[in-house]
Amino acid sequence: MNVLNRVREVLAAESDDAQLDRFLSEIRDSLAASNRLFLGYAALIAGSLVTYHLLVYGGSTAISFSGVQLTNISLFRRVFLIFPAALLAAMACVGYLRRLQREVFDFLTISRYRILGKTGLHELRLPADHILGVFVLRAEGGVVGKIVSNIIMILFITAFVIGPTTYILTEAIKNLRVFGVNDVLCLVASAAAIVLCICGLLVAALAGRIKAEY
Repeated sequence: MNVLNRVREVLAAESDDAQLDRFLSEIRDSLAASNRLFLGYAALIAGSLVTYHLLVYGGSTAISFSGVQLTNISLFRRVFLIFPAALLAAMACVGYLRRLQREVFDFLTISRYRILGKTGLHELRLPADHILGVFVLRAEGGVVGKIVSNIIMILFITAFVIGPTTYILTEAIKNLRVFGVNDVLCLVASAAAIVLCICGLLVAALAGRIKAEY
C-alpha cells in the first residue's frame, strides 16, 4: 500500500515522539468513529430492507414518512432499493478506511516497540469493536475460541454483507421483470442499485488485501 510506504518514509526521515504520539492518538480516535459509523450503516441497511420487505410483500397500501403519506407503493418499490444499496457501498468504503487505519496504527505501534507485535498485545490498544473482539477470541480462546470466532464472523458477514447484497440484487432484477425495462425510473433505480452492490463487494475485496509488512 502506498500509504504504508509513506508511513515508512516518515519513520525514516526523523524521530519525533511527540508528533508520533499525537498522530497515533488521532488515528485511534478516527478508528473509533469509523467503527461507530460502520455499525450504524449495518443497522440502517437491515432496517431499510426489513421495511422494504414488509411494505412490498406485507400488503400495505400506504407509507408514512415523517408525517408525509405516500399511497403509491409501486413508486416506492421501483426506487427504494437505491437507498440500502448506497448504504451498502458506503459501509464497504468505511470498512476499507477502518482496515487501513488499523494497519497504519499497528505498523506505527510495532515500529516503535516490536515486542508488542511479537506478543500481539498491540491489538489491545485499538478501539473496542466486534471485529477486534473476534480476533482476540480467535487468538486467545484456543480451539473452541477459533471455532466460535469463525462461526460468528461467517454469520455476521452473511447477515450484513452477503444477505443484504443478495436480497437487493434479487429484488432489483425482479423489479425489472415486473415493471419492464421500458419503465425508465425502475430501470435507472434498479441498475444503480445493482452497480452499487457490485462496487461494495469490490471495495470489501480490496479491503481484505490491505496488510502491512512489519
